[in-house]
Amino acid sequence: TITVTNIKATGETASRAVSGVAAAWVKFDGSAVTSNLTGVLASFGVASVVDNTAGDFTVNVSSAFSTAHYSAASTNGVIANSGGIFSVAENAAASPTASAYRLNVCSPGGTQNDNTSIKLTFHGDLA
Repeated sequence: TITVTNIKATGETASRAVSGVAAAWVKFDGSAVTSNLTGVLASFGVASVVDNTAGDFTVNVSSAFSTAHYSAASTNGVIANSGGIFSVAENAAASPTASAYRLNVCSPGGTQNDNTSIKLTFHGDLA
């Protein structure tokens, strides 16, 4: 175990607080998710992505957070000819747990959709 207050990567000129470093992140293709990491294009600290139904996904992290009160930030790409930007939001029917975050991806009209470029970053204290 190494305990540090700040980190600085080789070649960087500034250091940053360890608490500001993402605990986990993922970029996945919602149209290709089937099980485990299928459809995941890149990730860190993510054990699996589950496709619950169209536009409804659960991201499971490799190391649980200390509580379910962590931060999840998301972005989503524009789909050609869709008429706008798709939104990503926490699933209202399933509260986050310390190890899983459920989200919905919706079209500008509110229809859930398996977008091809979904990105999430998680910040918080690990258990």
